[in-house]
Amino acid sequence: MALFDSIKTEVLNRLGGRTDLASRSEVWINDAYYELLMHPRFNFFELDKAATASTAANVRSYDLPTDIWYILDIRDNTNNRKLIRSHWDRFDRLSRPTGQPQRYARFGTTVEFDPTPDAVYTLIVRYKFRPVTLVTGASPIVPREWDEIITVMATIKGFEALEQPDKAALQRQLLESLLAIRLDVPQLEDADAESAIMPRFE
Repeated sequence: MALFDSIKTEVLNRLGGRTDLASRSEVWINDAYYELLMHPRFNFFELDKAATASTAANVRSYDLPTDIWYILDIRDNTNNRKLIRSHWDRFDRLSRPTGQPQRYARFGTTVEFDPTPDAVYTLIVRYKFRPVTLVTGASPIVPREWDEIITVMATIKGFEALEQPDKAALQRQLLESLLAIRLDVPQLEDADAESAIMPRFE
């Protein structure tokens, strides 16, 4: 993966070598970076993390990891089951019994369980963490093959901000062609998946 500095230099070159855009280009690059990480067509394992935690009896709400972006799932390892995601508004409409947690709901930087835990249960929280903003000397967490995508996306944002829609449109066409030939890691790993059983005709 390229350093942020290299991506920035390339973006500025594609925007005509304008050095007066240096600070603005950093915003465009970071906007492009986050948009790529949230692109619905791709899943980046580099963002995956897991944390182990334990409940306490009669404690309903718990702090989430400080670097959390969004929760993937929560598993109760003590009872060998996955908890069901719910909504805090639904919890507020219900009574609050104690027992083995079956559901969870996120509210801000905390997670709440229903029923309220009645004992110590070991939980695993799988989540995507929020990457830090790219700055001088840093590198994107995604591999090298995504550098060009970030560069083109940032260039599009630059041309749009400079009110050059024709150049932005050309870059957008380039972006679509680049995205069309890329598979993310889960798709590539499908080669190792078990094939479906098919009837054999003779």
